[in-house]
Amino acid sequence: MFDQGLLAGLSSFFSWLVMSIVKFVITPSLMTAKGFEPWEILLVTISGAVVGVLLFYHTGKAIFSWWSTLKSKFFSNNKRKAVVTPGRRKFIQYKD
Repeated sequence: MFDQGLLAGLSSFFSWLVMSIVKFVITPSLMTAKGFEPWEILLVTISGAVVGVLLFYHTGKAIFSWWSTLKSKFFSNNKRKAVVTPGRRKFIQYKD
């Protein structure tokens, strides 16, 4: 992977990493067909899985947080809290 030079090797690594984030089942087969070493395949696949999990976890968390604030702003329930007054308390006692 890095025998082409540092910049070419890094760009190759990150392109395989991005592909591994999305499809980490297909990537090892394609990398084997391209002639990569087993340790390179493991490194890219494991790195892609870890980055993918972290990326999707934090992105999902941010989206749900944003949706919660948006929902509370525009779709808030403006139900008033029930206030128990002495008159209502007597009415409930009378009703029972």
